[in-house]
Amino acid sequence: MALLESRLDIALLLTDIDMPGSMNGLQLAHAVRNRWPPIKILVVSGQVRLQPFELPQDSCFLAKPYQTAALVEALCTLAPPLGHPYREPSNVH
Repeated sequence: MALLESRLDIALLLTDIDMPGSMNGLQLAHAVRNRWPPIKILVVSGQVRLQPFELPQDSCFLAKPYQTAALVEALCTLAPPLGHPYREPSNVH
């Protein structure tokens, strides 16, 4: 979360559900969606199969193991084109 707070150029979050720490990847995905709605989110897992209603809005799920082509397709679908800034700094009008 600290990285997201310090950067304006993050457009996409890729997280595994199973991760160390106080929150899992699905909890992280929901927290990011609530705080930074424009960030697109890709959640992956080899242990859990999520239903679409469990995911935050504007996110998708990819089951592991996945083919490289499926990962690239999901990322390209979610991410903005290169060279287009994600967020404007808050002091820009």
